[in-house]
Amino acid sequence: MTNSNVRRALAFSPPFLVLFAFFSFAVAEEAPAPAAAPARASASAYASGYAAAGPPRASADAPADGPAAAPAEPSGPPLAEWSPPEATSDKPTAEEWEKAAPLELLRPSEHCTASAVREWLRISCKDPSNEFKGLRVVGGSEQDVSISDFKVKGKGTDFTGKEIDKTFDGLHVVFPVRRGDRRVLSIASWASCGWKCWYMREDTFATISELWLPGEERPTIVLH
Repeated sequence: MTNSNVRRALAFSPPFLVLFAFFSFAVAEEAPAPAAAPARASASAYASGYAAAGPPRASADAPADGPAAAPAEPSGPPLAEWSPPEATSDKPTAEEWEKAAPLELLRPSEHCTASAVREWLRISCKDPSNEFKGLRVVGGSEQDVSISDFKVKGKGTDFTGKEIDKTFDGLHVVFPVRRGDRRVLSIASWASCGWKCWYMREDTFATISELWLPGEERPTIVLH
């Protein structure tokens, strides 16, 4: 549109349109032209430059990776290789358990350990974030199966989230391992359902599976 046509259009336009047109022309004249996009290097040029310079090298000042942490040593002989004596004996005393040989679980657990005295096995579990409710014999015989608690010192948090010293209960599960056993034990813990309900519910903290078939050389004991 030529300048004469613009003036003729403005002469017959309402005042607010005149102001709008004037402002639009002023902004258009003052707006800078868009800058041209930088030229891209070709793929061949990049490849030739990389070949000449070689791949980037690590700085001499960059810290070197430290040695890999050594895996934790097993607490004792593997439980999978444990062959309990087939002679029946009385339940071990507290003094005997203090001197009991530790056994490495088939599936290592952060919270549970195993130890044995003669044909008796003890699974000990502790977790500061859980309160154990008890033990359920899910399958097999409950004869000679027993539990007891023990005190463990550790760290916890109060209702504000502040870390505090805390004493919590651990759980010992003791049972004999004899040929012909088929037993499944479940360690139960308390669990809250939060705002969804007004009661505490039971959860499974760990499951102990003990199986010694008549034709097998040794039992199969797994902590799930």
